[in-house]
Amino acid sequence: MFGIATAVKADRTQEVAVEYTHFAPRYMSYDEAEATAIREAQAQAIAEAFGTLISSASSYSYGTGREDAFSSVSLSDVRGEWVKTIGKPDIKVMHTDAGLAFIVNIKGKVRELDFLKPEFRSEILKMQTDSKGTAVVETSEFKNGESLCYAFTAPQEGYLAMFVKEYGEIRNFIPIDLDAASQKVKAHERTFFYDTPAEHIEMVCDEPREINTFYTIFSTNPIVRPVAHTIGEDGSPIYTDEQFQKWLGALRSHDKGVQVEVKFITISK
Repeated sequence: MFGIATAVKADRTQEVAVEYTHFAPRYMSYDEAEATAIREAQAQAIAEAFGTLISSASSYSYGTGREDAFSSVSLSDVRGEWVKTIGKPDIKVMHTDAGLAFIVNIKGKVRELDFLKPEFRSEILKMQTDSKGTAVVETSEFKNGESLCYAFTAPQEGYLAMFVKEYGEIRNFIPIDLDAASQKVKAHERTFFYDTPAEHIEMVCDEPREINTFYTIFSTNPIVRPVAHTIGEDGSPIYTDEQFQKWLGALRSHDKGVQVEVKFITISK
């Protein structure tokens, strides 16, 4: 069941600073563990500022079929949102008997939420073909040469933009049309992208194991893209991580209804 946004009351913002330690499971990659540590630190800072929606620990699954419980809260469990990061997070890594511990010191601006934002469902899908035809399955694990497509469903009409980070660069993923800033989507309609033979994306892995980061952005307002740092050979805009995060912070500051979801996929040989 999707939540529908209610009227927005006067918002309350404040600057926060927090130190947080994340103990990474051994099966999690370094990049994924670092990103998870930052997200959990942000959630902890929001929880300390505005409180939580739950009183128990959350359970997280990282695409391995296993779940590990942590005494922490996720960004969906707190009564606020992270608007932007101030400065650069300070991250130290320590080796422990249980694996790597990521100690994060981060500052930022947070905003209290006293209303529900519209939920959405984003699906990163693997296309599988056999004698019975082609099917799709949601996953975060891909092998070299496998095909990826994407599906999105929202509870109300709005605008979708998606970006992917690979090899330290961030590129547009959706809309497929490079001239469009965002993709208009209909309410309660599961929309597929890259699901035709002409459009499908073949996963390529140069290293034994690689991590790609997907940013899904949904708003009831049109989304304006940042100015490109460079232009790729295919004409697609390319952004630096610093430039993208700065734009994302500005977007969150000006559009209180915007939602951002971050997902990771792994590609292996």
